[in-house]
Amino acid sequence: MLEDFDLFVFDWSGVVSDDRRAVYESNVRILKEYGKPGMTFVEWLSKSSGSAVEFFKNQGVDDDTNKLAKLYKKYLDELIASGFVPIVYGDVNVAFKSLKEKGKIIAVLSSHPSENLLQEARAYGLIDMISEIVSDSRDKVEDLKLIMQKFGVVSERTVYFGDTIYDVRAAKLAGVPSAAVAGSDIKQRGYHSRQMLAKENPDFVLESLLGLI
Repeated sequence: MLEDFDLFVFDWSGVVSDDRRAVYESNVRILKEYGKPGMTFVEWLSKSSGSAVEFFKNQGVDDDTNKLAKLYKKYLDELIASGFVPIVYGDVNVAFKSLKEKGKIIAVLSSHPSENLLQEARAYGLIDMISEIVSDSRDKVEDLKLIMQKFGVVSERTVYFGDTIYDVRAAKLAGVPSAAVAGSDIKQRGYHSRQMLAKENPDFVLESLLGLI
């Protein structure tokens, strides 16, 4: 049961924050800049990777990793300023408050740019409920281990919530139970579909974070 865990680690994009449109538009702009073919929003969701830079590499964009990360953030910031503003999923505040009332530790582990993630966490009213934020992650397996080490919580008492197959795989490699936040068959929650996530055999599959209450 999820209530048996002590440390609850959450991916950000697609689990806490719905930033998919801004991320999609920035990804398509970069593909175009490098002369790569575009794709529809639905196609892009299924092809999304553990990070934006990984996605570009998978699409044949051969350039310096740091340059791609800076370019991605530049476009992302421009799009957010023009109206593609991320929003918090409606179940997050209730779920986080419930966890805090039960004395649970809440952490965030994400490849999302640090500045953007912190701005969103403050705007969503979540910052004071989160005990640790690890952003710009390029190795979620090692970062999960470091978070557990910081709080002195063993892997069996830790659970990682993600919305992509890469989140589930990272949890497994770190020896941590995984919870896929997938939405329903009718309405997808994050980046990867319920069917894609189920094939990775996560320990839990949730339609929403209200399953934590």
